[in-house]
Amino acid sequence: SIGSEEIGNRQFDGDSMSEKILVLIEHRSGKVKGISWEAIGFGQKLASQLNAEMAVVLLGHEIDALVTEVSQRCGQPVLMASGPSLADYTPEAYCVALSRILEEQSPLLLLMGHTYQAIDFAPRLATMLARGFIPNCVDYQWDGKQLTFVRQVFNGKLNLQVGFKGSPPHLVSLQQGAFNAYEVQTQSNPKVVRLDVPLPSEILKRKVLEVIQAAQGKVDLSQADIIVAGGRGLANKEKFQIILDLAQA
Repeated sequence: SIGSEEIGNRQFDGDSMSEKILVLIEHRSGKVKGISWEAIGFGQKLASQLNAEMAVVLLGHEIDALVTEVSQRCGQPVLMASGPSLADYTPEAYCVALSRILEEQSPLLLLMGHTYQAIDFAPRLATMLARGFIPNCVDYQWDGKQLTFVRQVFNGKLNLQVGFKGSPPHLVSLQQGAFNAYEVQTQSNPKVVRLDVPLPSEILKRKVLEVIQAAQGKVDLSQADIIVAGGRGLANKEKFQIILDLAQA
């Protein structure tokens, strides 16, 4: 059975809360990762409950088409930081750029998908800012005064309800599939804000030579819109052809 434990039962003063939520978009080869749409949908829902503003953050180089796609689909303001130093992901460049954006925007939260990229840079960014980071969240609670997030430990056998300590911004990553990308709402009057985030070349400690996509199975389930599955109720392997036919229909 799954139990729960409450950690860090800390109250937010609603009057002093930073009324802005930022959602970091992860992209590759000109395409937004599905988990980022999930983060946008959740960010919109949470911003509505907190009566907060929301904006999307995009880092990269020559990403105008991507920015246009995101702004038109979700209608939220898009904060765009572009430059050669951000052409390829590196933790050093992302941490410096995001730290400056967070300092300028002063949000309550920075939301992101819990991906290998986020695992790589988010703890470093939290350390740079001396702020908290709650990773791999599957749910949240908001009672009008206190905001907490739920994350699983011990292979999903225990749920932790985790609050924040200290002043914002706070960093939160969301588990893939925990929130619905179809909840993204198209708002009116999208706008793009081009941020001037100078990144001197000396901050880059590494050079990306090539990005090699990890080998997948026959199907990448994380990118599937619909998953058709069968279990022991089918009785024998021959009947799994029914499932295969349905999936291909």
